[in-house]
Parts: sequence; structure tokens; C-alpha cells
Amino acid sequence: MPSSPDACQSAGARLARADAILHGLLRANRLADSARQADAVLRHLHPAWDGPAFGVSQFSLSYAAGRAPKLRCIAETLTQQRPDAADFAAICALSLDLLHSLAAEHGAAYDTGLFTDLYDIVYRGSPAREGCREFRYALAVEWEQDHPPSVKCYFDLFSAGRADSADRLARVFRRLDFHAQWDAMPVSPASCRGIAIDLPPVPVDNLRLYLPGADFRFADLAALIRRLAGADHEAAFDRLRRILLNDPPAEAVHAPGLVSLVYARRLDPGRPLVKLDIHMPTVKPDDAAARDAAETLAEALCIPMPAYRDSLAALLPDDSPDATLHVRDHLSVDFGPGPQTKLNLYFRPVGLATGHLNPRLLPRRKPPLLQRTDAAIRAAIDQLEAARRTGYAEATHRMVFPRAAG
Repeated sequence: MPSSPDACQSAGARLARADAILHGLLRANRLADSARQADAVLRHLHPAWDGPAFGVSQFSLSYAAGRAPKLRCIAETLTQQRPDAADFAAICALSLDLLHSLAAEHGAAYDTGLFTDLYDIVYRGSPAREGCREFRYALAVEWEQDHPPSVKCYFDLFSAGRADSADRLARVFRRLDFHAQWDAMPVSPASCRGIAIDLPPVPVDNLRLYLPGADFRFADLAALIRRLAGADHEAAFDRLRRILLNDPPAEAVHAPGLVSLVYARRLDPGRPLVKLDIHMPTVKPDDAAARDAAETLAEALCIPMPAYRDSLAALLPDDSPDATLHVRDHLSVDFGPGPQTKLNLYFRPVGLATGHLNPRLLPRRKPPLLQRTDAAIRAAIDQLEAARRTGYAEATHRMVFPRAAG
């Protein structure tokens, strides 16, 4: 099926913008040695073809204590369209080409057999296509200092039909030999739409399930984290609720986000890692507020974010966070196993939107009047905060009478 000629941005302009941002992020995070390799990756992620529109739409940064940041470049299907067999075949071939290219570059064995099997189960394993949605699929390359790149694949179980999506998910677990994990799953798999796998150079079997946050009350999430990740993470969960979500009541549901369960061979089958995703445009008014919230949360969780401000400058080469809306897409926190947490920040830069986004939430620049209004409000808040720290000294008038004054 040919791609739409009026995709969110022309392929050439999208590639140029993605190239500039990616190289800026590589420099900011001391990964400049990967620049040549990044050029080759971008060529794979921006195919020149008549297949489904596909290209870079997001970047992410992951931070954890004692580790260098991880940088991820994410590409996905860009337009809303019903899938057909040719679409599925084209995207599968594109993914395999990328894996073969990285394997040749690094002399490593990316597990193309596993990828092909899972891709076939998710997209070509449904005998009936009733309830088909638009084709959703994403492919990411992740860089970390002193490590060869890892590939991540994101699959949409509903793209090939919703009726049998749980059956195909069960087949994915069987292909990974995750029988004990399936039997011990703490939630119903029926609402699981998205899954993801990591394909690092050294084979490692893992699987991430994405579940709608609206299925979980915060009381349920607290109990789930305590049970699966351990009591060490209760305080971190409370800080996340307070700093990002204004401390919602226990009976409220986690509507502005996702809940993920991450299974891996190294983990106890009954205790997957728990990840909470929060959609930042839903909970913060602009990118400056989202930036400040991320920094506050990282400090509260004792997670350093080296070169974070430099990375923001690379993501917003023409603007500052004060001047943009919805560039900050998601923030997520990984809980367990063990006491350490990981903070992940996802960005959709201006010019890299997709047709899947709600038009109200497209990344964009603020109108000039809104920029000036927000700047004035922030300046007033800063002045009030400075006055509060000094006990409102300048606003307080104390009358002192001499002793002689009767």
C-alpha cells in the first residue's frame, strides 16, 4: 500500500531534522564515536520506497545511578492506514536489513530468527482480520558508552485484529519458552495491545507488555509494585505520584499513562519488572514544566542526569522548553528488581509528528502571545518564591517604638 504523500512532514525534511537532532544528542552524551554508524542507521529508518510511510518520530534518554545515559532513536509507521500483506512484508524486510547491517558492522549475532518468528506471530498469525486497526510498529536503536548498539522492536497486537490478540500473545510467550511467566501473570492479558522485545548483540530473551493505565487504581499499583518489585520501591512510587501527578487519591485510576510488565530470563518468572509510563502533555502545561518535574523527580530518586540540559538543547535546536508544547512525550520509571530505579524520558521533537497523534497534542511552538504570558507568570512565581524563602521580608513592615514613647 503506498504511503500518503501528505505525511506529517516530507521525508527529506524529516530525515534532515532527525539527523541534526541525533548527532547533537550523540555529542551531548559522549557518543560522538557512533556518528558514522548513526548515519547508516538513519538511512535504514527512513526508507525511500512506496511502502508504508516510516521514519524517526521520537528520541529517548534513560538514566540510572552508576551508569552512563542510554540514547534511543525511535522510528515508526507514520500514517493511519489499514494494513495489508505487502505492508507487513515491507516492514519486516526493513527491520531485518537493519539487524543484518548492525551485525556486519559489529561482528555480532542479532537474533533475526527470534525477530522473524515474533513478527509473524503478531502481524501474520491471525487467520481473521476482523477489527483491524491502522498498522502500528516501531523500531529503535539504542546507544550506550562502550557498548555496541541494541535494537528494540515494538509490536501492536491489534494491527492484525483484536479478537485473537490474546491468543497471539500466548504464542509469543511460548516462542520465548516463558511458560512459567504466562502461568504466573498477575493481570489479564486481554487488554494488552503493545509488546516489545530487546535484540542486543548478545542474545537475551525478554518481553515487555504494555497495559492501559486506566485498568489500574493507584492502590492497585502500589500493591503490584510492593509485591513484584519489593518494599524498597514504595517511597519512589509515592514521590512519583506526588511530583508528577499531584498526589492522586488511592481510588483514582492511572489514566494518563501505561503500566508495563517486563519479563526476562534472568528474573523470577512470577516477579517481572514493573514500569509506569506517564503522558506528560496530559499532566504538565508545557515543556518547561515537564523539564522541571523531571529534574525534581530525578533528584528525589537520587538519579543523576548528566548532560541533561545539553540534550534538551539538541532536542530543541531552535527553541527552549519555555517556547514549546508537547515535545516531552512520556516519562517512565522502572521499579525492580532490587532497590535501584531507572528514569526514562521520551521526546517528540517539533517536525517529527505522526498521523497517529491527537491533533491537540502535536508537538509545536507556542504562539508569541502565549510565550510572553507564560514568561510573565513564571517571573511572578519566581519573585513570590524568593520572597517566601526570606520570610517575605520586603513585604513586611514592622513598627518599632522608642521606650520614651508613652
